[in-house]
Amino acid sequence: MRRTILTTAIVALLVGGGSATAAHLITSGQIANGTIRNVDVHKNAISLNRLSPGVQRLLRSIASTNRTSASSQSAPTGAQGPQGASGPQGTAGPKGDAGQRGSNGLDSDQPRTVTASDLNGFTPAPKGDNGDTADNGTIGFTAPPVAPSLGSRSLEMTTANGKPVVMYAPLPSGSQRPLIGELTKASYGSLVKSEPQSAEDVSLQIEVTGSSATHFASGYTTVVYEPYLNSSPDKPGEWHRHSVDTGRVWSSQPLPGGNCTQASPCPFSTFVAENPNAVVQTVKLRVGQNSGQGWAGFDAFVDDVSLGFGPVVRYDLGG
Repeated sequence: MRRTILTTAIVALLVGGGSATAAHLITSGQIANGTIRNVDVHKNAISLNRLSPGVQRLLRSIASTNRTSASSQSAPTGAQGPQGASGPQGTAGPKGDAGQRGSNGLDSDQPRTVTASDLNGFTPAPKGDNGDTADNGTIGFTAPPVAPSLGSRSLEMTTANGKPVVMYAPLPSGSQRPLIGELTKASYGSLVKSEPQSAEDVSLQIEVTGSSATHFASGYTTVVYEPYLNSSPDKPGEWHRHSVDTGRVWSSQPLPGGNCTQASPCPFSTFVAENPNAVVQTVKLRVGQNSGQGWAGFDAFVDDVSLGFGPVVRYDLGG
């Protein structure tokens, strides 16, 4: 390679000489190694295509390496530019599976089933409501002799000694008890299986305070609905429907006006009008009486209870 370069350089030098000089060319064999220096060769005097192919490849490789090294030296990162505008909304994805169905609301026409394992707010009291220490009878869910309006089983209430047996109904949740005037519905169905004497049936009773009755300082009294006082047929083995809020009731404690006695019951609306501040403490289904006389061996079924202070809830007792 050195000889080629030197030969080309000598040729370039001799071309500019006189005719006498050009008549005799100097060959590479006549040039001693190391005698041609950089200063002896003008810039651009030797073009790339005059070099050997090996030298050309070497020079091109060096030039490419220099360009790659220069481009790899990154400049300092500039400040972040402003955020671009949001793109258009994408298409909606596929519809998800339907969620699990929720429980029936208070305004639902679907009844709530009451069973021994899920009483839905009801409270059985076989000892009754008069402070007795032993059970006066039984409370359970069994199939009645005639199918009820809801399900196949009903609440059965018996009194062995004739004293009270009670099933308390749920009241609206909250810190304040409702006024009796807020009652929008109270109804139930009953079937008497056996009655020791006539006119016995399941009653619905509402205990209140704040009434005009003066026997207790709290104004306590019990508003009693009895089927026989509301022209209910005295026919055991049949289902009969009872509506308390549109029926006739009597007060266990005398009222100042002398209305609403057991001998002369008054419309439920009359009691409400005379006792607008009466506060409901309990609502209960009840059989038997305090003395127990005439009730021993009573057996009856209750079902399809509707009760509400505002929204009305329907209950299937037994399922």
